[in-house]
Amino acid sequence: MSELLQTVHLADLADRRARVLSRGQKQRLGLARALINDPGVLLLDEPASGLDPRSRIELRDVLRSLAAEGKTVLVSSHILTELQEVADRAVIVARGRTIETQQLDGDLVGAALASWRIDSLDPERLQGWLTERSVPARRVGGGLTEVEAAGEENAARLLADLVRDGIRVTAFTPSQGALESAYLAATEDRQ
Repeated sequence: MSELLQTVHLADLADRRARVLSRGQKQRLGLARALINDPGVLLLDEPASGLDPRSRIELRDVLRSLAAEGKTVLVSSHILTELQEVADRAVIVARGRTIETQQLDGDLVGAALASWRIDSLDPERLQGWLTERSVPARRVGGGLTEVEAAGEENAARLLADLVRDGIRVTAFTPSQGALESAYLAATEDRQ
């Protein structure tokens, strides 16, 4: 048991009663309890709920190491960006039915249509550059412009072209992950 408490970073709280633990600490204790019998399959519902940023990162590391040991880890969550970081496969469920299954390998991440946010020191010049090249874009406030690119390769090419043409870009970040894009596409008929 002490090894499991080390794994979930609760060893220093081993002498405390569960009722005095914070919500995040209780989540980590619940994970330790689920692992106590060394299961081959682990089913977790919103395991990152209530966790601080460091604990979320540590949870991802634990889940990855469990998978590397050959365990099957099923995670139910609505935080798709977190799932994308740890999952090999995603099942998209809507209205109680499976509507799509996605392999989360480099192909999905590398080729998916995704939104990218661009911040520039000269947003007007950026907007003009995008308009001249017929790149669909929209201003999202605060000087940020959002564009869509089909895959990371195209996004990297767009950024390189912007810099080559003297557009002073201060940030170029995805505003939506590949799994989020896949979910939105699969559920776009939802009203």
